[in-house]
Amino acid sequence: MCRKGKERIIRYFIELWPLIKYILRNMLIVCLVLIIPPLITFYLLPDHGESIFSLAYNRPWGILTSWLTHKNYEHLCTNIEGTIFTVALIMTFTIAFLVFKKFYKPQLAAEHKLLFRVFAYVIILSQIIPSLVELALIYYLHLWNRKCCGASLILYGLRGYFDIGLLSLVSTALLEAIYIIIKDSPRISTAKLWTRTLNRVLKRTKLASVYSLYCLLFMTLFLLTVLSKDFLKFIGYGMSQVDVLGHFIAYFVGLTTAFIVMLFKKREFLK
Repeated sequence: MCRKGKERIIRYFIELWPLIKYILRNMLIVCLVLIIPPLITFYLLPDHGESIFSLAYNRPWGILTSWLTHKNYEHLCTNIEGTIFTVALIMTFTIAFLVFKKFYKPQLAAEHKLLFRVFAYVIILSQIIPSLVELALIYYLHLWNRKCCGASLILYGLRGYFDIGLLSLVSTALLEAIYIIIKDSPRISTAKLWTRTLNRVLKRTKLASVYSLYCLLFMTLFLLTVLSKDFLKFIGYGMSQVDVLGHFIAYFVGLTTAFIVMLFKKREFLK
């Protein structure tokens, strides 16, 4: 690689570093917040804090606190490991989105902050909305002995966000970056011809906009995920003492939150 190329890459990442640092710092803080309090309640409180924080008919505040308590060590470890893995994936792909987008938008503005907000919204909503449904069912069906606990709702919400919302966004940015590189390259004449042909096809099918491409990728990933044979197994269907309904709702809360935010902030994300 020539010296100018190396200098360009170094300058490129120097410009990106404040955005990357923001993502890493804030998401790591949130990850620690999701991990440390459940550990404290598990080891320091009687019955692992279940009688205080779990969701039950006489503990409606469990809508906000049920993620703090876990039934046993295996339950705790599974959720902590899943949280660390999922947050690491989200951080990696969030940074990848910023890297890809800088190819066709040199001056990034508030994309990193918006992505972190979506991340935070998903965590909050995937805890609250499924818990509200669970509490309503407890009262409606008179399930007075039912208790809900664990951070799995947050985990499944984050998975819904990552599996469909974030992957669609990153894929869109990558395809747009590739398109710009090919379009502006004087050497790749065959590829330029291909991109012109593709552009005509997209215009005729009304898919020329980046947002349309995002929607197409979103729906494709959604159908591939939800209609797959392993989806029911993924949300715990058929397993004992697993909140299948909560997992299902949380997963859809995660992907829906991503799509709604993208709908209202498409200029910031996809332009």
